[in-house]
Amino acid sequence: ATFQNSLATLEQNKKVSRERIEKSAQRVLDLKQNVLQLTYDLPLDDPNIPRVGSDRTIALQMAQESIILCQNNNQVLPMPPNDAKKLRVLVTGPTSDSLTYQSGGWTWQWQGAPSSEQKWFSYGTTLVEAAKFQQNWAVTYSCGVSVQGSECGGNTNSIAAAVKAAKKSDIVLIAVGEENYAEKPGDLPHGSMALPQGQVDLVKALATGSDTINILVYFGGRPRWLEAMKPYVDAIIVAFLPGPDGGQAVLDIITGETNPSARLPITYPSDASSLPYNHPISQQCTNGTGPLPHWDYSPCIIQWPFGHGLTYTTFEYSDWHVSGTEIWYWGVGQPTDATKPTYLNVSITVKNTGSLAGKETVLLFLYDEYREGVTPEYKILQDFAKTSLLQPGQSETMEFRITSHNLTSIGAQDDSHTIFVQREFWLGIGPYADCRKDGENDCYPKSINFVSGSDYAGVCDVACGIWQQQSSCHASWNCWEDCIEADKRQETWGWDYVDCLEHVLMSSDTVECRKLTTYCRDVFHNNHDGGEIMRVGMIVFVLISSSILVLLLARQKMRKQKKKSHHELVPNYDDYNSDNGIALQRFTIL
Repeated sequence: ATFQNSLATLEQNKKVSRERIEKSAQRVLDLKQNVLQLTYDLPLDDPNIPRVGSDRTIALQMAQESIILCQNNNQVLPMPPNDAKKLRVLVTGPTSDSLTYQSGGWTWQWQGAPSSEQKWFSYGTTLVEAAKFQQNWAVTYSCGVSVQGSECGGNTNSIAAAVKAAKKSDIVLIAVGEENYAEKPGDLPHGSMALPQGQVDLVKALATGSDTINILVYFGGRPRWLEAMKPYVDAIIVAFLPGPDGGQAVLDIITGETNPSARLPITYPSDASSLPYNHPISQQCTNGTGPLPHWDYSPCIIQWPFGHGLTYTTFEYSDWHVSGTEIWYWGVGQPTDATKPTYLNVSITVKNTGSLAGKETVLLFLYDEYREGVTPEYKILQDFAKTSLLQPGQSETMEFRITSHNLTSIGAQDDSHTIFVQREFWLGIGPYADCRKDGENDCYPKSINFVSGSDYAGVCDVACGIWQQQSSCHASWNCWEDCIEADKRQETWGWDYVDCLEHVLMSSDTVECRKLTTYCRDVFHNNHDGGEIMRVGMIVFVLISSSILVLLLARQKMRKQKKKSHHELVPNYDDYNSDNGIALQRFTIL
């Protein structure tokens, strides 16, 4: 209701026009119309209604395959079966018994479901509930601390209570995380990504003087810092927000029912020194040693790299196959050469060399050796795919295609459009490959060149792409040829021209060719509709202007003749301008 009330107030105070609101609302309605939401009436007996909610199994599988095993010291996971006696397990931590903290903001409500969550969720399994379902597990629960890091459960010393329970356990599952949030209310105080100190204190206390296996599980929508907890636990599972059945999905990974196969979609920061982190080629960090003022350089510290993710088996890559060493790009309207390849096919064989069945997520990276005019990223994820479930010793060939349009990037003169930029790059497989330092480890041995015709011009590519979408403005017109010819005449269209086209199209719901040629530039010359409009307009303007000028001159001449024959003009110096001391000569008609 806050948004609606605020918008109504803005409209009443003339800060936002009603036309602007209606235009935005119309876009929403148009989208709903396009997906048939406004044309399809759903009857109560529709056969698809029973299917609503029946995708719980699929949702659980998605959670299992998206949860990342980030640390597994001494291969403590998966937990081995304990048939001799029940395994004593303590489940603790602020997110260990909460469906809402597994689901996050925008779950039922803007800031997520409230703490009284039972009435909000029709299904779901928390981590403690999933553990209690596990056979041969004797499970106890202690809240540890609240999600804010304070005492919980009405206990004046809840951390001590959790430590006491841990001393009687073989395994401790510690679920930490953050409160639900959405948008502005989710801003962190002072911009710190650290979890509340109480959560850190809980993890440290559980590890002190104990030989239990401690497994840390993180639930949250952001990469909150785990560095302070990392030395005190044996394994770390980053679940992010897996949904109501996230507790079951995490437990399936702990027990080995699911072999983890997910990889981090981000570079996980360790502390404030690693934010922001996009790893450009030129980035170096000092380690505080060496002679001043230069210090010594070392790799920048992060928690885990992009694409990191452990599994319970091992995989081997072999048999690189790449269809060529060149990829050609042609701009919109640029003359092409059918003999030049505009894509490359890449394949590699993945073999399960471990003792457990598992899936491998294969990441294909590009490493620029050279990119004209701009500094490239250290490496770029080009494509990825996941194998099927491979049994020990089983192999699968993964295939990728790199197209010319996948390789475009911003140029040196414009940062708002992707164009062809000449470059040479290497191919690498896996998150730990580094083709800049080691060209042999998981890297294709030959570099790839991205090339185009000698007449390529980025501004022509983008401008002609815009005009191609406005084909109603011209019957037939060689945009590329005209753009290149303009450049030869030193009349380059330029990026300002592209910006003008985009602004005209953005500001109008309907395409008006006259506006594009009048407001921006007449590019149709002498044989096209736009040029004809401008030419006719100029002729009409000149004719009207000339006629008006002739009439004015004739009228002025008639006035002079009339005044000369009937009046005598006598100067009068009575007026005087006191500001500048100049007499004002006024003519009096006698």
